[in-house]
Amino acid sequence: MKIIDVNHDGAIEWGAAMAPFRDAAGALLQAFERTVQEAFGLAGIRPLLQGAQALRAAFDHLYGSEVEGLARAIGVAPDAVLLGNLAYDLTNAAACSTFVAAGDGPPLHARNLDWAFPGKLLREHTTVVRVLGSPAGRYSMVGWPGLFGALTAIAPGRFSVSVNFVAQAGDQPAHAFARAAKGYWPVPWAVRAALDQCADYSAAIELLGTVRLLSPVLFTVAGIHPGEAVVIERTPDRQVVRPLSRGSVCTTNHYVSAEYREDEPGQWDSEARLALLESETCGSRVRDAEGSFRLLSRPLFLREETQHQVAMSAASGTLFVRIPGRGSWKVET
Repeated sequence: MKIIDVNHDGAIEWGAAMAPFRDAAGALLQAFERTVQEAFGLAGIRPLLQGAQALRAAFDHLYGSEVEGLARAIGVAPDAVLLGNLAYDLTNAAACSTFVAAGDGPPLHARNLDWAFPGKLLREHTTVVRVLGSPAGRYSMVGWPGLFGALTAIAPGRFSVSVNFVAQAGDQPAHAFARAAKGYWPVPWAVRAALDQCADYSAAIELLGTVRLLSPVLFTVAGIHPGEAVVIERTPDRQVVRPLSRGSVCTTNHYVSAEYREDEPGQWDSEARLALLESETCGSRVRDAEGSFRLLSRPLFLREETQHQVAMSAASGTLFVRIPGRGSWKVET
């Protein structure tokens, strides 16, 4: 596992920070592009790039300089960085499992990030990016070199957040392209905006629940006080907030709320995984990183596609990252 430190002064300066990770970032972005090509075919790349460029124009004031800076640091075209940072919205992120135990103590937020990805690139290059000096305060993102959005992150003293994939009935890539032209946000970019802009747990819930999104998603957000944990079940334009129940809140890869009954059922044993998570975390029986990893390493949760496991507490600022078969690390946030 690697750590990248960057300073935020209106836009992150990636050049010096990325220098030791240039080759890894280039390999990952190439793999992302191949994955997208396999999913959409060569004929689909042009509309993808058009959609990406529309997003770049819409969000240039926020992330345009970062795209340019990453492209220069890695030695690739800006379009390659854009496609890599649309990976969640364009591909299938598979069978992630997440819970927050937040009954009578500070919330403990833990997850497996599963992603069917070529080779072992994601495991080999799991990276924590520590961002200092952002408008709302410092934070750390667990991801990979070249990714400026976030799927798993902790903002010490504020909140933690993670993303689980979900499918929505009838939603097609063409719909995402149309939403891109209207300025809808890629999911990891929305998480990044919450980290940069939201001073506390309530503000993060408000932003992630109302921002218009390219793709459906399940956000899990935990605060710093007992009872502060929710799952925000999102379509591009709608939200349902699912609160803590019996000391925990859990999510896998399907909608639970009745409002979304018309949408796709869960995949990859999603219902079974959710039932087991809820059973094992009821009453906040899981209280630390070791217990979290023990639960998330059971056969139903730990899969060939599991790239890394994370346990974090925004209250204490602690972040533990475990890469299956390679050990665990406590990361200073």
